Amino acid sequence: VDTLEYLSERLELPLPFLFSEKEQLGDFQKAERIKELRDIFARKNYKYCIELIKKLNISDDEIELMHAVAAFECGKDALKEGALISATGYLTEAVKHSGNTVYPTDDIKATAPLYLACANNIQSPLLEFDASSYEKMHALSNDYEFFKYVSTDLDFEYTNPLFKKHMNAKRLLRKYAYLDAIAILTELESYKSTDYNAYAFFSIYSDLEGAYKQIGDFENAYRYSTKRMSLLQAFNS
Repeated sequence: VDTLEYLSERLELPLPFLFSEKEQLGDFQKAERIKELRDIFARKNYKYCIELIKKLNISDDEIELMHAVAAFECGKDALKEGALISATGYLTEAVKHSGNTVYPTDDIKATAPLYLACANNIQSPLLEFDASSYEKMHALSNDYEFFKYVSTDLDFEYTNPLFKKHMNAKRLLRKYAYLDAIAILTELESYKSTDYNAYAFFSIYSDLEGAYKQIGDFENAYRYSTKRMSLLQAFNS
């Protein structure tokens, strides 16, 4: 036993592996840790799930699927918090691992590029995103409403209350009803930052800045310009 423990330590292999009939270390490690990994994934502890997958350094279709889903969800959460650099990293991982499994990942493949576009260019995400291609795949995506919001589709029937009110404000802006639009936009500003992602709040500040400029209230226009730029600086820090 002492000899086996010595070999285990020097070879950096788990001691039970020396007794295992499995020829591949990866198979052994997965069999040993897969239940823990599945439990963590089921509890939606996605960050720890990714950490454990990377620590195990093994790969198969199931693990690649878990890695893709976990990275996608972490990327969306990072975008919600305004951590754009982290969002870009996670979403890039999601795209990569969604292509490494036989399990269906069409939703991730269709939607991750949209969130990546927001993370890479929060001021004009559609410049980074093939909207026409996404339209063809929209039935595959659970985030189609967000796409319509980013596209400023005023005719879409929104269910998200923030999106719905923001689009109402944009309709008023197009009718030059600036004071009515400002009333809605300032109400939206009071929403908690966790209600939806950073793109929405950046867009709200941009609209408030523009509306105040149109009515000649340059003090408030400057105030919202400063808020918008402060957000942008925080996003990229």
